[in-house]
Amino acid sequence: FLHLGRVVQDMAFWSAFEVGQLYVPNSLVQISSIMPQKRNPVPIEHMRHLASVTAGRCDTVVDTMHNTPFTDMNDSEGEVQAAGYAAFDSGGRVLDLLSAFIASVSINEERVEHNANAACITITELADTLVRQESLSFRQAHEIAAAMASAVIADGLPLLSAYTAFSAAFQAETGRQTSLSEPAFQQAVSMRNFVDVRNRFGGPAASAMDEALTQYASEIDDQLRAITLVRTQLQAAEQKRLASFNALLEN
Repeated sequence: FLHLGRVVQDMAFWSAFEVGQLYVPNSLVQISSIMPQKRNPVPIEHMRHLASVTAGRCDTVVDTMHNTPFTDMNDSEGEVQAAGYAAFDSGGRVLDLLSAFIASVSINEERVEHNANAACITITELADTLVRQESLSFRQAHEIAAAMASAVIADGLPLLSAYTAFSAAFQAETGRQTSLSEPAFQQAVSMRNFVDVRNRFGGPAASAMDEALTQYASEIDDQLRAITLVRTQLQAAEQKRLASFNALLEN
């Protein structure tokens, strides 16, 4: 729930008017009582604080029991058990709300692209491309990318249209013209390319994500089978208990 709270906080940032990358539909917003134009994505606020409450309740259990012996002690009863049940309760509310929220929101792709270009977030791939295609050291490529990013941000230019600034930075660093064409430059700094080339384990490329999701689905299936087995065992134990109790009554 600590990690989940971090994701929820990111969603709060993405949904802010100034960022506008995550759209929360009207069914999940609350209008401000004093500002008619304001859309408050209250599910995010509830998820964030409930995730923190859940983590805190788990801390209550751990902090109370961390130095207790393995005997029948009051430390592991009463309030500790109540905190444990409360953690499951608030945690379940977070997960239910998150499931409904994720299924309802949408990404403003145009806004994402605008913010990404303005912040030059793909410029690291340009440096990597220069190492591969221009035979530069990464330090040289980094210097070119840094100089170009400073110029682009200062002039308020989108990164994709900054080939002139790139060429100038390249020549200033190396003393020669770049062999990277403008289309190749645009390919290097495009967000789609930035994602696609990161196809190793843990990367965001479609192939890596598909592999990860397949693994997660397999783990979920294993957990569901384990849960089903435990439930079956509990039902069998309950039936055996009732049968034994009824046999005692008959005797």
